[in-house]
Amino acid sequence: MANAVDSSHKWVRVAGDTMTGALNFANNVQNKMGDDAYIGDQNVAGHIVIGGLNGASGIRLAAYSSNVAASLIANHSDGVTIRTESGNTWLYIGRDDASATKGIYFPGYGGGWYMQDTTYLRNYNSKHLYITGRLGVDCELRLWGNTRQITRASRSVTWINGRDSALMREDDASGYHGVVMTKTVNGAWTIGNYNASGWYNYLLFSYTTDSNYSAGTNSATTIRMRDSGVVESAMWNDYAEYRRADSVAAGRVVIETGNDDLTICNERLAAGGRVISDTYGFAIGQNKESQTPIAVSGRVLVYPYGDRNKFKPGDAVCTAPNGTIDIMTRDEIMQYPERIIGTVSAVPTYDVWYGGGNYNEDGDLIPIPVNGRIWIYVR
Repeated sequence: MANAVDSSHKWVRVAGDTMTGALNFANNVQNKMGDDAYIGDQNVAGHIVIGGLNGASGIRLAAYSSNVAASLIANHSDGVTIRTESGNTWLYIGRDDASATKGIYFPGYGGGWYMQDTTYLRNYNSKHLYITGRLGVDCELRLWGNTRQITRASRSVTWINGRDSALMREDDASGYHGVVMTKTVNGAWTIGNYNASGWYNYLLFSYTTDSNYSAGTNSATTIRMRDSGVVESAMWNDYAEYRRADSVAAGRVVIETGNDDLTICNERLAAGGRVISDTYGFAIGQNKESQTPIAVSGRVLVYPYGDRNKFKPGDAVCTAPNGTIDIMTRDEIMQYPERIIGTVSAVPTYDVWYGGGNYNEDGDLIPIPVNGRIWIYVR
């Protein structure tokens, strides 16, 4: 039979013949191809079915000019797996040019993934990304648009469990860690935790200027909250109000002009004397025109008139030439009590004052120069 010739062309030899017409397989029959797989239709309209006889069904593609499998498409009970034999080759979708803008699509739910430029992998039909467990990223997370937010459904917990359910969380308790930053016109505020020698368990509100940031100057104005709830640096020594004035020189005395602004005082015992402050903790009223902080209450450093050592604690003081203060006599106190600016608190022997709220990132206080000034309680 192997050497027979079929002149009617109704059958072919087991080996060696070449078919020149169509080959029809039996309907709904597993037509074996060797001993590993079968081919047929299984009455599935419009489909060709390939099944495994001794393993998972699939199609193996051989590498060019080689019998080694380059890739495998294997079906399972819950879908399709696509992999490469070597394990180090990408799965390519579409053409190798910019016209391939389609990607993976799930028709049952109308979502998927695609690319239309060289920058972003995009979700189709604006579908949400749902992830359980933990998402680890080593990149910047950026929200586009003025109305984009990080939100979650309401979740009320006990105080002690708040650390486990916080919307944002920082687990490193060493050094300074800014968690939230918001930009201002000339700088930025950062909120974070700080833990270092003498600074344990602090919540820190830190302000850095753009000029210091650009210059690499590691300094900041800080407001610190202890674990006891005590707030530090929010109150230094005085409370200030921003006013219009012809000077911003801290420690100088200015007087009211009557036009809702102030000018440097050049006379003794003038009415309406005020002190420009650089030791305030709270201040109000700053705007484009009002840029001079004037001490309203508390202690402030001010330049004395003449020998600073003549000033004693409790002395009542008034205005003096060149924006300074002078000791009032008993008669002046009785005759002009409204001209008292304040009373002397101390004549410091140190050159710099470390009681302010300016700290660098290492937790070191940035000193305020005394420059020969004395402390008074403003009235």
